[in-house]
Amino acid sequence: MSSRTRSVRHSLLLSSLCLILAGCGGQPEIKAISSDERGLKELAQLYHDFTSKSKRGPKTLKELNIKGQQDPMAMEMIKSGNLVVQWGAPLSPEGASADAVLAYVKTVPEQGGYVLMQDGKSIRMMTAEEFKTAPKAASR
Repeated sequence: MSSRTRSVRHSLLLSSLCLILAGCGGQPEIKAISSDERGLKELAQLYHDFTSKSKRGPKTLKELNIKGQQDPMAMEMIKSGNLVVQWGAPLSPEGASADAVLAYVKTVPEQGGYVLMQDGKSIRMMTAEEFKTAPKAASR
């Protein structure tokens, strides 16, 4: 095979590769996450970890036994009163409907916003009216 043929094949291969890569969706879409949603996601993980070990919901923030700066957003939001938690509520069983609110941003009752459902996974956006009629998770 001549060097010219090799060069043409190499160029075609590189061109094809560049076209394939360029056509593969380009830059990934990065969705910004609000601090409220982030705090609820962190709380969801903490609550899930606690209930997995203890077989019940934590009764207080102190009972979550957070050490260091593991989840600063959730902790700061709870300490400042910006995140309201239905302490002691168990997580709903796997596969059960998640219609009860486990935690919410304090402005939700008046303005609507993000809430964490009792399955410990689902984070929903609710209007103030939806929140008023939504069941709240109860402790056992």
